[in-house]
Amino acid sequence: MPQKRVTLRFRSLQGRDYLYDDVTSSIFPWNDPREQALAREIATAGRQQDDAPLDGAPSGGGASLDAAEAFVRHWRDDYGAFLRDPLTNTPAPCPDAAGLEWLIRSRSWELLLILTEDCNLRCKYCALSEVYPLNRSRSARKMSLDTALAAVDWYMRLVEPQIYANPRRRFGLSFYGGEPLLNLPVLKGVLGHCREHYPGLFVPVLTTNGTLLTPPTVELLVEHDVSVAVSLDGPEQEHDRMRVDARGGGSFARVMANLRRIKSRYPDFWLARMTSLSVYDWGTDLETVERFFEEQGDALPRSLFVNPVSPRHTGWYGRYQGNDQAHMDAALGRLGDRYRQARIDGESSSSYLRTLIGLGLSFVSFRARPGDARPAFLPFSGTCVPGDKIAVNVDGKLDVCERVNGSYPIGHLDMGIDYERVTRIIAQYQEEILPSCPSCPATRLCGLCYSFLDTQGGITMDAGQCAATVASARRRLVEYVSVLEENPHADLLLQTDTVTPEERLLFLG
Repeated sequence: MPQKRVTLRFRSLQGRDYLYDDVTSSIFPWNDPREQALAREIATAGRQQDDAPLDGAPSGGGASLDAAEAFVRHWRDDYGAFLRDPLTNTPAPCPDAAGLEWLIRSRSWELLLILTEDCNLRCKYCALSEVYPLNRSRSARKMSLDTALAAVDWYMRLVEPQIYANPRRRFGLSFYGGEPLLNLPVLKGVLGHCREHYPGLFVPVLTTNGTLLTPPTVELLVEHDVSVAVSLDGPEQEHDRMRVDARGGGSFARVMANLRRIKSRYPDFWLARMTSLSVYDWGTDLETVERFFEEQGDALPRSLFVNPVSPRHTGWYGRYQGNDQAHMDAALGRLGDRYRQARIDGESSSSYLRTLIGLGLSFVSFRARPGDARPAFLPFSGTCVPGDKIAVNVDGKLDVCERVNGSYPIGHLDMGIDYERVTRIIAQYQEEILPSCPSCPATRLCGLCYSFLDTQGGITMDAGQCAATVASARRRLVEYVSVLEENPHADLLLQTDTVTPEERLLFLG
């Protein structure tokens, strides 16, 4: 099988040509002579494989073409750039159960406790509602303290090799729901248990709708230095459009009252540990939401994630017309223009805009490099090894993470991780997802994982998913270089963000 070209040619908003090379993860200034030289190099490589004659010669010539050919040969000969051999880049076989156990014990980084499947709100887009029929459903079930403590102790035994190798290693401990503050006694018990038995080993984080942040609860969170992410979808009209209680009443006023009190009583905790999560759909007035975060910035927790309502396995967007999506896309375009201009001018932006638009550009900066190690059996896409994160359900069932639909668990607290089961999940991922990856020009910019690909009892690739991933990568590359052309010193990382990338990842749910 011949080698495949794995590059993306694109043009900045200012009209300059570039080439992204997925082999080296490099972005090159590009032009027609370099394209011509690369085309000849590819044709030569193909002729060497099949011994066919190479017809013709490159048109043009002169110093520019000579320099272009030297450039291409340098990157081809020294770094293997531009082309990838699908046969030599196929995934290695998954380790056996013993090998997989060693791997997970040496790299797992987060324990997530689903304290309850209940919630005091009835948000219209809730992942636990009938909107997402494949997901676990909302119920009154709560995790017992015995189960929660057993999960913590079990996890500490699981990661003992890491602690032995690095006693300063810290692990994520996430509290999730439902609304986790509905199970406050268990939350309190776990935090006290960790302080007594595992001091300094966990980074505790909590995702909440914000309505139950009472003074005693906040005092507990401050005492244990828990990072808190509060769901906040914008100003009152936007927030209350979908984040409602069982009677259909809005939750904005209660959330804001709690936030104001926290900021007043615990200003240091507010700055260091309070963040917000926002969701939008085609009915959201994104520019109004962004203006709210801009104008009320000092009174709001900084934005951590801004995500659309997921379109997978749901008829949610059936309530909208086609022009509603067009309106949202137009708003995203205008906000993108604003963000890029702010970066060019060295000006500040709202935390909402930095997250909504800026996070995608940051991911280009953080893109995988050739030296970044991935397991040989999962060499492509953004997926983890099942067990890197472990979500413990209220009944002790273990899932890959909190965002999967729960129909393909990886074990149970009673028996621990089922490594044979994990092997089968990886094998299915290899079979369903990875075959086309060696020919893809955007593997180092790919964030696909189980939560984007899961179905009932397993994993499948949606039609058009890879094309959408490549299109998104190209768009981000265009935006990235367009800013740096105008301001080579522009800060495209997580501006003014006191949350480390590792802590940010703990809130991905």
